[in-house]
Amino acid sequence: MNKALGLTLSLAALLGTAPAQLRWTQHPTLGPGARELAGLAADPVRGRLVVWGGFLTTNGVATALRDTWEFDGQRWSLVPGAVPPANLLGPATWDPTSRRIIALTVGLNPSAYAFDGTRWQAAGAAPPDSVALVADQRRGVLVVLDAQGYVHERTANGDRWVRAAVAGPRPTGGAAFDRALGVTTVVLAESPRDAGTFEWDGTTWTRATTDPLPVSGVTATLYDADRQRLVVVTANGLFERAGARWLPVPEPSTLAGCGRQFAAWTYDPTRGALAVFGGSCGIWGSWTSYADFQTLAPTLRARVEVRAPGCVTAAGDVQLSAVGNPVLGNAAFELEVAWRTTRTPGALALGAPAQFALPGCTLFVNPVLAIPVWPDAGGGARVGLPVPLDLRLRQLGYVAQVVLAQSRPFAVATSQTLGIVIGD
Repeated sequence: MNKALGLTLSLAALLGTAPAQLRWTQHPTLGPGARELAGLAADPVRGRLVVWGGFLTTNGVATALRDTWEFDGQRWSLVPGAVPPANLLGPATWDPTSRRIIALTVGLNPSAYAFDGTRWQAAGAAPPDSVALVADQRRGVLVVLDAQGYVHERTANGDRWVRAAVAGPRPTGGAAFDRALGVTTVVLAESPRDAGTFEWDGTTWTRATTDPLPVSGVTATLYDADRQRLVVVTANGLFERAGARWLPVPEPSTLAGCGRQFAAWTYDPTRGALAVFGGSCGIWGSWTSYADFQTLAPTLRARVEVRAPGCVTAAGDVQLSAVGNPVLGNAAFELEVAWRTTRTPGALALGAPAQFALPGCTLFVNPVLAIPVWPDAGGGARVGLPVPLDLRLRQLGYVAQVVLAQSRPFAVATSQTLGIVIGD
């Protein structure tokens, strides 16, 4: 049995588990009116979700809307004077480099516009026929995918777009930047010939080894940074990539109303939730437009927290921290050990909470597993603790602590104690 799997299942047997799932929440909608094709993006610096533009269709007649609204987690507010262009209907994203929302216009002479929380400002030209806009946080560039499958890139403060020489997939349901893998990702499912998950690393396109999406009709592609999952929206519900598989998102209820057309989707990092606004149902000339705002978030969140401080002695000063989130199926979850003074080897203890007296320090773990750790040339070490995609591990909690011991003179040092809870 895999050591990490054996550890987590042993801890589950000791501590017990309880079911957890994702839940839809419908928020107050006193704010933006009903609309389709609205823009929606998150501003994580100010903790706001921003909605702008779109169309309201009444008796078969579509009216362009020119307002901008913000949601602060409790209520909506109209942004005075923030009037986006009528054709600001292209893709949008938050750009962490310029710390602004970037959105593109459609039609002739496509342009980019930036919203800084107060006003919309022109931000240069945009590639034609843009269907997806992604901020590559690894390389600090903006990435546009056009309808022909070409990639266009520019730095956040650049003045021109550079098109890659080779065309890739033609995205129909947008794209997202997978932060865990450091690649821009496109999911195609319209036909068996073209189906697949494709990744752009800044140089080449690669077809991922992920199994084909089991349904067709991708309408939006998102990256849930809290759960470290790529999520696609389809007419048959939401699916997420877990390793080499596409699985239905484990939600207890469906989005209120019918299967939405022309709804706006984004990921809200402030609240760790997928968000959807508006959209419509029905056929041309006979449909219902929605003004509701809903979010989908775990009922149990994965978390890592400091339970107790470390103990610094002649044996050393050692720090322990987590890399990534302990979510189900996260094969990349790690703990990082950093030696600040001496380079004394030690052990990473993992187990249930406890309290044992050591010479001059306290061990806060009843170890199920002790993993030897020693510093590399840079004074650090990483221990991989992949979280299996096993539902028995939901709500599993355990603690971790590093212990150093030296013989001459005899001394013991400990890191801070981390409490780790596996979540959805």
